[in-house]
Amino acid sequence: QMTRKQIIYIDGKFIKADQELVESLAPGVLNVKGVFETIRIYQKVPFAFEKHFLRMIQGLHVLKIPFKISSDHLSKIIHQLLKKNRLSDGRLRIQIWKEKGSARAAVLVWPLRKHSQPFYKAKISRVKQNKNYRSHVKTLYYAHFRRALQEARDEGYDEAILLNGKKQIVEGAHSNIFMVKDDVIFTPAISCGCLSGVTRDLVLSCARQLSIQVQEGRIPLPQFLKADEMFVTNSLIEIKPLIQIQHNKTTRLKIGPVTQKISSQFRRFVWQYLKLKKSLLYK
Repeated sequence: QMTRKQIIYIDGKFIKADQELVESLAPGVLNVKGVFETIRIYQKVPFAFEKHFLRMIQGLHVLKIPFKISSDHLSKIIHQLLKKNRLSDGRLRIQIWKEKGSARAAVLVWPLRKHSQPFYKAKISRVKQNKNYRSHVKTLYYAHFRRALQEARDEGYDEAILLNGKKQIVEGAHSNIFMVKDDVIFTPAISCGCLSGVTRDLVLSCARQLSIQVQEGRIPLPQFLKADEMFVTNSLIEIKPLIQIQHNKTTRLKIGPVTQKISSQFRRFVWQYLKLKKSLLYK
């Protein structure tokens, strides 16, 4: 967290915000009709910005929130924020929501949290995630995910894994989930009710580039617990191997070769993206 007051962009203005205002804008605390995107910043470049922007616009359409902003204008706001907050690497949140009949928008940046461990431990949550019209939208109706994650962290885990009513794997409280069995990658299909994560989509592309077989579909809990490898993904943590799953008993896993290959390929993609963006920036 920033110790000094940070500069945020809200309702068309750059302002100095105290911690109370920043926390009031946190996803899940708002719990209102709206969308948000969380993006990793590398060397002043928002990674996969185009994909995040497109998903945000699609989410506004699904929730019927009238708000117009161009990707170019939003990019300029982000770069000004980074400059004003003296940040090169960090995390970015964009959120647009409806309040008292009007659309509001906020953009915030923070430093990345330091000393993040190289792997995760997770537990199967009692909180359920069933498919609905908002399942594929990164929405500010987020309280049940926060509750599941907090319960897991209180017990010493890093992630909570949510099932649907049919006891099939859906997603993590803040991640998409992958398992590996016999060198094949399995991940829940979007039709199961999970969010179409930007990093999830990039991992699927990485697998295709490496000629690793992928199956998107329904994953019953017993099948999931028999995996050889597991990993979770999101835009901030990128790819985190899962080394332990808790459900009635503890399942322990190793960081296997498929996870390592996918992680390496993803890192190559990140640096290629940064190289391209910087070459366009300095033309």
